[in-house]
Order: sequence, then structure tokens, then C-alpha cells
Amino acid sequence: MTVEEIQGLPLPELAADDAALFLWTPVRLLPEALRVVEQWGFAYCGTITMVKNRLGLGTWLRTSSEHVLLAVRGGIRPRPGHNVRSWFEAPAGRRRHLAKPSAFYELVERMFPEGPYLELFARGRPRHRWVAWGDEAEPAGRALDQHPGRA
Repeated sequence: MTVEEIQGLPLPELAADDAALFLWTPVRLLPEALRVVEQWGFAYCGTITMVKNRLGLGTWLRTSSEHVLLAVRGGIRPRPGHNVRSWFEAPAGRRRHLAKPSAFYELVERMFPEGPYLELFARGRPRHRWVAWGDEAEPAGRALDQHPGRA
């Protein structure tokens, strides 16, 4: 998808008035990702880094990390004493391309234990308490317009 197509997703209408957004982005698209956060009506709070245990590709730098922008809207706050670092390690071995590691879901659930959770572009098996949407979600993802409430 283009950045413009991502900006056009109906996330502002799907998300609760008090919501946290975790937006994965490649380093080279950080400026565009920050604009998406703003376009969707969220305020940027910080960046979480996933450190990979293997060297990746790159033109200027061989990347061994991925980044997630944390943004909020409304009055949502993380659980008091959540004690979450700004980085986590990717597990050893290979995951399905672009699939999120369980350590990421656990981080989100520690920060915001009340849920609910909506995962756009989900890959793989659905996770308990998460609504999975995407062409590669198993079983077939739920369409955004079929989501029974706001997450």
C-alpha cells in the first residue's frame, strides 16, 4: 500500500476515543509514519525497537532492528507500574515474513491489559482478545466493517 492509502484507512472511526496506536514502520519511512499518526488523530509518545538476532538488508546500514511508533488519543494511559522497556529482542529462528513476535503482543498487553485489541494486516493465527484483520490472517481476516465495536 502507498502511504496515502494507509492514511485513508478508517482507523480513526474504528479506534475508541481513548486509544493507543502501535504503528510498525521501516526506518526509511519514519517521517511518513509520523504523518500517518497525525493524520489519524493520534499524538506521538515514543518509539519501541525490536532488536533482531540476525543482520538484515540495507543500503547505508545493515538493519538489525524494526521500529514501532507508540501514539495515543484521548485520555488513555498505560497501566501504572507497567515497567516496559523501549526495546525487546526478536526470538531466535525465523517467523513468517512480517509476522509480529509474541514478545510484542505481550508488551502491548502489559501496558494496556484491559484491551480490546485490533490488529490490522494480521498474519498467522488469531491471538486471544485480539481482532485480526488482513488477507493473511488465519482463518480469513474479519473485514473492518464487520468489527462489532471499536477497539
